[in-house]
Amino acid sequence: MKHGRYFFRLITIFTLKVLLIALSLATSPVLAGVIDTLPQNCSMATSGSLAQGGTFVADDEILTEFTIQIGQSTEETARPIVLGTTDSGAPTTGPVLWEGPDVTTPFDGEITFFPDLPLTVGERYFIGLDYGFLTSVDGGIVLLGCRSDDPIPDGQAWRAFADGWDPFSENVDIAARIVMTPVQQSWQGAYSELFDDQSDLDLLRQYRDNFLIRKESGRLYTKLLYRSSEEALEVLLTNPKLMLRAEKLIEANKDAVAEVVSGNRGVIYNTDEIVSFLDAYARKSSAPLKLLAITVKREMLEKQEQGEPFLGLELH
Repeated sequence: MKHGRYFFRLITIFTLKVLLIALSLATSPVLAGVIDTLPQNCSMATSGSLAQGGTFVADDEILTEFTIQIGQSTEETARPIVLGTTDSGAPTTGPVLWEGPDVTTPFDGEITFFPDLPLTVGERYFIGLDYGFLTSVDGGIVLLGCRSDDPIPDGQAWRAFADGWDPFSENVDIAARIVMTPVQQSWQGAYSELFDDQSDLDLLRQYRDNFLIRKESGRLYTKLLYRSSEEALEVLLTNPKLMLRAEKLIEANKDAVAEVVSGNRGVIYNTDEIVSFLDAYARKSSAPLKLLAITVKREMLEKQEQGEPFLGLELH
């Protein structure tokens, strides 16, 4: 029976990945704001550099996510950042518009971040890794993927030294997948119903950035939700009782989330209510969101039965 559950879970995760790919190809509003230069064909590895990355021109209003490629066998730490640029096109030396959870190596592969950062369409921005030049990270050089075939229009790869920014050759860009989306004003209305104040929303974003995206299933769930964010919102807005249940669940469990964010033990005491909510949400959703809700529910129940934490949270 145990092997059967494991096999089913593998099939479900595979199905989710296929759905994720299909959604990314089929949802035109997302594709309109995507720059995709992955995979890399070179590495940014300049000795003495204090930060490395690349620039791009914004063609939508929110930097929803970006994925970079890292390949390093030694132990180092770096911090993902987003910067503006000067009139000459070079990255600024501050302020840092966004900084994410630290990247630690050894690591070889792609890693995704979710800044939710407002952009000005037509302006140039920088994404990359900081090694201690612009943030408080105590870091060292982490090899960052690049492309040597000039794939980003008006883009450029850069490295920072003590005396400022220096460009790589003109044909080199960062290897990245940059997703930009329009502002969804209606989500702001939903936030006002779901959260008592901004600090509650900020807490869940910290949980996402500092914990959830470090787990394979957490990254997958987050990506799929982002791909279906408009429908996810519509389900809540057209079902006020679901919205109210979501609000109560967030309020009841935010202290547990805060404990996980602080590196402590977070305990959920109303798992049955969460499972019931996921069932109700699935009944109101189309196939992709329904599959996501059902899969999350099944993984929660499996973890609870095994006495293991689910995405960092103990379930009771």
